[in-house]
Amino acid sequence: VPVQKPVPQIQKVQKQVQVPQVRANRKEVDVPVIKHVEIEDVQYVEKYIEVPQVQVVEKVVEVPQMESLQGRELHEYIPMPPERRQAPREYASLEEVGE
Repeated sequence: VPVQKPVPQIQKVQKQVQVPQVRANRKEVDVPVIKHVEIEDVQYVEKYIEVPQVQVVEKVVEVPQMESLQGRELHEYIPMPPERRQAPREYASLEEVGE
């Protein structure tokens, strides 16, 4: 005896579905920052030093006077060994234009 059963039929239908997407948003937040800054500390120290001083002293000195007397003149010829000298070289450029 044949039995008839209803067979379900499957149909494919397109349906629009919203799929959540993960997206990273960058958010900048101002955070207070602690900075270390070096500050120069200038200290002045008193120091005693010796400073040389120049003193001007006027002094009167007696200078003996010389007397010039008449005498004789003497001329003597002393031969010297020959000496060779050479002047530095001089370079000159000459440019002639013409026929």
